[in-house]
Amino acid sequence: MSHISRLTSHILYLRSRNPILFLVLVLILCQFHTPIFAQQKSTKKIDLRSLAAKKASPKIAGDSSLLLRKIPKKAALWSLIPGGGQVYNGQVWKAPIFAGGITGLSIFAFKRRSDYNRHYETYTQLLTNFDTPDLETKLIEARDNKRRALRDYNRYLNFAFLLYGINVLDAYANAHVINQNRKFSPLKAAYYSSLLPGLGQAYNKRYWKIPIVYGGFVVGGAFLNYNYTRRNRFRDEYLARNRPGYGETDPLLAFVSDDNLLRLKNAYNKDFTLSIILTSLWYVLNVVDALIDAHLRDFDVSDDLSFKVQPYFTPISSVQQQRSGGLNLSWQF
Repeated sequence: MSHISRLTSHILYLRSRNPILFLVLVLILCQFHTPIFAQQKSTKKIDLRSLAAKKASPKIAGDSSLLLRKIPKKAALWSLIPGGGQVYNGQVWKAPIFAGGITGLSIFAFKRRSDYNRHYETYTQLLTNFDTPDLETKLIEARDNKRRALRDYNRYLNFAFLLYGINVLDAYANAHVINQNRKFSPLKAAYYSSLLPGLGQAYNKRYWKIPIVYGGFVVGGAFLNYNYTRRNRFRDEYLARNRPGYGETDPLLAFVSDDNLLRLKNAYNKDFTLSIILTSLWYVLNVVDALIDAHLRDFDVSDDLSFKVQPYFTPISSVQQQRSGGLNLSWQF
């Protein structure tokens, strides 16, 4: 012990007096220690090489999924650049679809926005210049052009955002699907139904559900169209009466007062919003149905379900010095 304490004190003294020399000695000792360590761990190196060889060859490993392992979060991060997540997943053919679609829709959206700004300026100038010949006709034309441009802008922009979200979801979901090794992947079924309602049911081979899915969407679409049309009719009538140059009044609604027009417009607007919510819930139900159905496809519902009661007896042995017995209950499901 005295030698060890004396050596320790020398080491501490060297470290305090000459730290550079102390560091050099440590590096030299590490160099001498490395061959010893490598010699002691040679069996570990062999094991690691064999494991790497197994991972490199699906025939040796017996599971090729190791080669296809993808990180879903990394795929989602790459998909922030449209098409990047698809390239990461090895689905290169999808990249130009998402990149081109998002870029094209964005260009159309900004083009229609500039058209809207131009038509809006024309409309406001006409409202201030009452001496313009054929003012009412030009106001109606400018108003219609402004409406169409704004509608197209919102439509293209919403589709661009929707496609961008699908691009991220596609990369994230397919990274999970690639890692799964199931005949009926629940995530894949849910993803298919989210892209196209009924497609997940077709993937699960539940074809009889597809007419039910689309029947619900037809009913929801009919309510959406009815409430949307009615709301716009009463709104346009109110604006035509109270805003010069907005449009012509509807003679069939001449008996309806302005207050009732607003009331009817608000009522149909609430029904329109409720129709959107119910149709969206039906869409979510379509996705959940495909997800759960794919889970249940691998569930064992065969007749090989049993419950057994068997007696058992354990004789005396070197481990157990007493006899024991009883009943063994077993379930197979």
